[in-house]
Amino acid sequence: KDAAGHSYRTESDAAGRFAFHNLSSGDYQAEARKEGFFLLTGQAVTLHAGSNELSLLLNHEQEVREKVQVSAPSNQIDTRDTTERSTLTARDIRDIPVPNTHALQQSLVALPEIVEDHGDNLHVAGARSSETQYIMDGFEIGDPLSGALTSHFNVDATRGAEVQAANISAGYPHSGASILSLETFDGDDRWRFGTTNPAPGINIQEGAHLGNWYPRFTFSGPLERGRFWFSDAVGIQHTFGVIKQLPSSANTFEQWAGDNLLRLQYNFSSKHLLHATLLYNRASDSNLGLDALDPQSTTVTADQRRGFVSLKDQLWLHETLFELGVAADESVLEYTPQGSEPYILLINGTSGNYFQHLRERGRRLQAVSNVMAAPRHWHGTHQLSGGANVAGLIFHQFAERGEIDALRAANPNDGTTCTSPT
Repeated sequence: KDAAGHSYRTESDAAGRFAFHNLSSGDYQAEARKEGFFLLTGQAVTLHAGSNELSLLLNHEQEVREKVQVSAPSNQIDTRDTTERSTLTARDIRDIPVPNTHALQQSLVALPEIVEDHGDNLHVAGARSSETQYIMDGFEIGDPLSGALTSHFNVDATRGAEVQAANISAGYPHSGASILSLETFDGDDRWRFGTTNPAPGINIQEGAHLGNWYPRFTFSGPLERGRFWFSDAVGIQHTFGVIKQLPSSANTFEQWAGDNLLRLQYNFSSKHLLHATLLYNRASDSNLGLDALDPQSTTVTADQRRGFVSLKDQLWLHETLFELGVAADESVLEYTPQGSEPYILLINGTSGNYFQHLRERGRRLQAVSNVMAAPRHWHGTHQLSGGANVAGLIFHQFAERGEIDALRAANPNDGTTCTSPT
């Protein structure tokens, strides 16, 4: 807006570049807005004769604010983007009531394209869990072994989620049936600390035990103001349960899990940015599979680890955005039986020790590059972009099987007496 009150409006391209033409020199007030960011308004700008360069920095919405605005905007169709999209913002994830607020998957079910099965696997647009490409900050994070979304990180570190279910861009080479993109918070020049459920509870069933406890912590701020920032989000999950149908002292299970997401951003200049991400998951269950028909001896000790690291370099040069990134991740899953006794299948349950010791390890290396030129105007608007995506997978599996005995009833009229292997 100029000093006379005349307003001028434009939209940026995908790289954030915008331009005004044929403006007179003088003083102006600039305003910039984008969903998920704080409104930037009242920015004083002075234009001189000739070309001028202006940089506007928008901050992500991170504080809780309440605002009610009633309006009737006209429905507009963006002819440049035909992809079918659904999004969740950080506020949506925080405010929508779900059974387990510490699990991001529970909040993602609020999107109409996503459902969750009894095994906590997500299905997007009716597809199998492994047929969706899961992306975090531009890199694939689906499990290298199964392709499902097994990575966990603090719900409070999620800035937004987006589902693309139809007319997917060619920029996603492994899209399958759909795309689920997750964005996480970066740090800025303000110090921030947050915590949820920091105090543990006590469970007095079968003695005194640490109860269900799901604390979350976030911490972010500047390592060098105006240039170098960090953001760290830590989550811990502890679950304790009792199977009342089993004998006392052999009827409890305990699960531990934890995750840590560390993000770094370093600005060499306003046109050259470097991003780094480190995600680590660890989960352990001492009696996986414990239930009324399967006692502790038949369970397995489960150990799961997941690590992910990425580095992305972004450079704006000669009105062109260059982006280059590399990432590596590893997934390890191990099931260990409680002993080496035969696994016995009974009519009314099981006994002995589970028959299989399983260990799986998957590794993935990926590299992405993108080039996006500024729009050109000639009989319309034209924008050229190109990219490449290279990935490699390595899979190892070890399985050791033991003895299995299936017993039948000795007396057809007595279903509780079992003898003679079948």
